[in-house]
Amino acid sequence: MSKFLFCKAQNIVPTLEGEDWPSRLMFDQIATLHFEDNLDDKKFVLRLFYRAESSGNLVFDSICVDYEWIYSTNYVWASDSAITGPLLKYFDDERYRRERQACFTHTPNGGWADLLRGVDIGKKKALKDHSCGCKAICTVESIFKNGLPKKWRVKGTCDRLVIDFFCHAYPLLTPEQYKLFCQNNEIPSPQGALLMDWFNTHGSGNAGQQSNPLADKGAIPNPLAKTTTAKPTKLEKQQQAILEVIRANSFNPMAIPDGQKINTIQKTCENKHAILFNGSTSFDRAWKSGVKSGLWRMESHESHARRGNN
Repeated sequence: MSKFLFCKAQNIVPTLEGEDWPSRLMFDQIATLHFEDNLDDKKFVLRLFYRAESSGNLVFDSICVDYEWIYSTNYVWASDSAITGPLLKYFDDERYRRERQACFTHTPNGGWADLLRGVDIGKKKALKDHSCGCKAICTVESIFKNGLPKKWRVKGTCDRLVIDFFCHAYPLLTPEQYKLFCQNNEIPSPQGALLMDWFNTHGSGNAGQQSNPLADKGAIPNPLAKTTTAKPTKLEKQQQAILEVIRANSFNPMAIPDGQKINTIQKTCENKHAILFNGSTSFDRAWKSGVKSGLWRMESHESHARRGNN
C-alpha cells in the first residue's frame, strides 16, 4: 500500500476515512476512483451497478449503513421564531450530533447484517447487543436479493428520548467482487494507480504485485485512459456527495421520488458536507448540473419535460 496514493484518493473521494485502504469500498467510491477523469464513464458504470443490484446479479456479502432520523417531539425549537441565526444553527448542530450518537448506540455490536440477515419484509426483530441496552424493535422494510437487509426502521424509548430512525444499507465490495462485476459487464480494466493500489493491497493473491488483477481475465483495456489524472473540481465533489446520499436512501437515481430532493437529499448533503455546500445556491447548481449530465432525475421528470419544465 502507498500512503501517498491513499491520501490522494481521499482528496478525490472525501468519504474515504482513516489512514489505510479499507478491505471493502462503496460502489460510488470505486466508480469515482476507476473513472476519476471521465464523468461519462462513471455515469455508465453506475447505471450497470444499479441494474445488477436490482436484478440480483451483484455479488456482495457486506453492507455499509447510513441513518435517517425521524423527527418527533424530542426537538421542537426549530418552530420557535425567537430562535434565529447562530443560535438556531447551534441547536441544529447539537440536534444532529445527538441523533448520530443515538444511532450509533443503537447499532448492534455484531453489525446489522448478522442481526437482520434473512428477516423477511414486514417482520420485526428485537435489537440486541447494543451499547444502549434498551428494548428497541427493528422492522425490515426492504431487502437485497441475497437476503441482506436494505432498509429498516428502529423504534424504542431510551431515558425518555424517543428513538425512531431509518437505516439505509448499500453494498460494500471487495476487489475480487468488483473484478467479477467488471468481467460480467465487460467494463474496461482500471488503469489509474489509485484503484490499483487498493487492488494490490486487498485483492486475493495480488498483494505486492504490480500486475493488473483484471488483465488475465479478458477484461477490455481502456484505450481512453490518460497517463495523468485531473484533480476533481468542487462541482464533481458535490455531485459525488449527492450520488452517495441517493444511494444511501435506496433511491433509483433515474426516478427519485417527488419531495425527496429537498426533504432528504439536500438536507443530508448540507449537514454532512457543509464545506462542499457552503453557499445558498451550492446544492441547486450541483443538482441542475447532475440532471443535465444524466446522473439523476426526479420521478416526475418526464411529465415536467413535456410541459417545458426541465
